[in-house]
Amino acid sequence: MSRNTVRPLDSFTGGGYGGVFKMILDTGSTFEDIDLELTNINISQVHRVELILNGDAIVSVPGLHLVELRTHLKRAAESNVIRIPFRDNSLKTDAGQMLSGLPTYATDDLVLAIHISPATQAQIDGSLTPSIQGYMRLSAPRQRVVMPRIYEDSIAIGITGQNNVKTFVTGPSIRRMFFKDGGRITELEIKQEQKTIFKAKTAKILRDLKDNELEGVSGQTIYAPIQTRWGMLDMLDTAGKRLEIMPTVDAAGDMTVVFHTLESVANPKESPLNAIARSQQQQR
Repeated sequence: MSRNTVRPLDSFTGGGYGGVFKMILDTGSTFEDIDLELTNINISQVHRVELILNGDAIVSVPGLHLVELRTHLKRAAESNVIRIPFRDNSLKTDAGQMLSGLPTYATDDLVLAIHISPATQAQIDGSLTPSIQGYMRLSAPRQRVVMPRIYEDSIAIGITGQNNVKTFVTGPSIRRMFFKDGGRITELEIKQEQKTIFKAKTAKILRDLKDNELEGVSGQTIYAPIQTRWGMLDMLDTAGKRLEIMPTVDAAGDMTVVFHTLESVANPKESPLNAIARSQQQQR
């Protein structure tokens, strides 16, 4: 198989406004990305994009987040296209590519589910019918040593000022965190084992993103340790380490955070980098 094999998606089942478009994907290859082309559907109506591998939702986010991710990465964004990314084009080394893509086995059960909100009045008045088509980019099969995840969670922000959140499950390495704070965060601090590893005002965070040829997203604070493009070196390794996320805010209220993580398949508590190193040694 070519490293960049592009194929149209099969037809979805179900669908309709207020419904779920579903598809069982053929497995056995490595998924690099999936494009969804929307007809008569607004991006804001895609309230959940799910990719479910063997019953485990490894992607579960609103469609809008995947569009915002394109903005952050300074990639082309279209008003009717959602891309589910697995390949990271910035990780050019062979070792870096081990962190990228979603390898699948022929025995896997892989389901794509797109949840759509009810029709708008304009869609009702126009008697419109929603539909989704798309493409998948595939490459040759390889061993699934690490698993990418994109998911959202809610964190409790109980007070104005600094809050200390300790609910993140340790083990997976963090590639990015998108704090959907509506501009409330003024400073972000991250500690491991009670030692500060990151502390910056939001102006500094945004400046560093731009220095690394990335963009901020309106109403969000983005912590992106891999903004340097050194995916192997700069992911935040949480294996066996107590993690504290400490945003300082000017107004209380719970906050949604989208996490982009990577975890070891054999042992989710193990560092993905250790899992990759062990796999490379076994292949020699």
